[in-house]
Amino acid sequence: MDLQKAKRLLGKINALYGGMEADYDGISEIEKDLMKSYIRQFYDVFLDNHTSAPAPRRTSAPATAPVPRPTAPPPPAKPRVIELSEEVKEFIADNPAPAPPPQPAPTPPPAPASRPPQPAPATVDLAGSEEVLELFQEHKVTDLSEKLSSMPVNDLMKTMGLNERILTVNELFGGDANAFKKIMTDLNNLDSFEAAKQYLAANVVEKYGWTKRNKKNKAKTLIKTIRRRYA
Repeated sequence: MDLQKAKRLLGKINALYGGMEADYDGISEIEKDLMKSYIRQFYDVFLDNHTSAPAPRRTSAPATAPVPRPTAPPPPAKPRVIELSEEVKEFIADNPAPAPPPQPAPTPPPAPASRPPQPAPATVDLAGSEEVLELFQEHKVTDLSEKLSSMPVNDLMKTMGLNERILTVNELFGGDANAFKKIMTDLNNLDSFEAAKQYLAANVVEKYGWTKRNKKNKAKTLIKTIRRRYA
């Protein structure tokens, strides 16, 4: 039994195990096979009946206490580089890695639509309905506060506060918040106030009774806000 050979193999096993333990998630099949080879050789040594004399141990003189020195900050950690032994290099040469399968060409994403489709408002003749025309009549703005409240807006839903929105839904849309949201979204997608007027006259004014006395003033206020979307 060759204890010197067993000692060398044990050192290789410990060194290889230390590298595998430091990078547990990245253990390769080559390292596993090499570890198996070292273990088999280590086992075969102890099957031999001839025992070689162990190497004499070296004794060192007792060390004196070192003089403390000022410590410097540790250098930045360097990436761990694994030196492959000759056995690993030979194993890699004899067992090349298979080529990866070809990857399909990526499909280009569809081009985003520049703008959502706009609703096509029905054309309504407003000349014969004075009550409807009165709702859309524009008055001249002279007061400074009115001028500030007539500034253009980009989104009708964001223009109104929560309380105003709830009041508008209850008074002008019969409490139907979904209908209010859909109509405001359709109006946001129109290009002009004339198109918005046709849309409201055809789909909203008569359906929700905006020409009634108790709703007329609130309807005029909302239409004034809608006009600002196209200013």
